[in-house]
Amino acid sequence: MTTRLKDVKQQLKQARQDEKRELARSREEQTKGDELYWPIFNLDQKNPNGQEAFEHKPPEELVTDIWEKEQRILAILGEIKEVLARQPES
Repeated sequence: MTTRLKDVKQQLKQARQDEKRELARSREEQTKGDELYWPIFNLDQKNPNGQEAFEHKPPEELVTDIWEKEQRILAILGEIKEVLARQPES
């Protein structure tokens, strides 16, 4: 083998070793960064100010609650309609 070919093979071997070292260092740095930022940006954490537990009501109670709210909405819409009817058109 010529000296030039030996040099190129040695450079290639060195480059591959350098690449492996850099990949290992990169993984270490990524792990360090993840340890810093994961607790901050982890969306799996529960909201400490949120409601404790959502209460599931029986279907009959849900229907009654929805019906009452719907009636209140219709009453408010009726009041708005009356107010608008009393305003003179421009």
